[in-house]
Amino acid sequence: MNSMELSSAGDLSIFLLIRRINYEDTCSLRREVLRPDLDIVFYEGDRDPTSIHLGAFVANELVGVISLFQEDFGEVTADESAAVHLPTPTGATQWRIRGFAVAAKMRSKGLGTKLIEACMRWAHERGGRMVWCVARCTAEVVYKRQGFNRTGDVFAIEGVGRVVHMFKNI
Repeated sequence: MNSMELSSAGDLSIFLLIRRINYEDTCSLRREVLRPDLDIVFYEGDRDPTSIHLGAFVANELVGVISLFQEDFGEVTADESAAVHLPTPTGATQWRIRGFAVAAKMRSKGLGTKLIEACMRWAHERGGRMVWCVARCTAEVVYKRQGFNRTGDVFAIEGVGRVVHMFKNI
């Protein structure tokens, strides 16, 4: 991963470094942004050797995290009320975004976009055909700007809120 310049308010520019991090490095920001009600935010797959965790750093401060797991959509048990169909060929390599969190002070600066782009590159370089996620409805616009499509109905996850399945073919 390399450094890049992001847009910011006024004439200031923000220099961003995105690099691979350990699962443990994601915990604080995941908890702060996604699940303040939990002591630890751990997803099945966090320690899988095929998974990757990326951190976005500004001035050596971790301000964004995202994780990518090699996981087929068919392996997920969706809420029965959410009718879902992903138009992906059977057997295609699929990757799932999870634990995507950006510090409040760094939102709307393009940092989330860069994290998603890094995940898309990672998946593509490993033969991925699709990236998907279960997105909070409040984050749906972020994914749509990156070309993700919504599929299925909105449903609720306890402790998280209203969510929807989204995907992007590579």
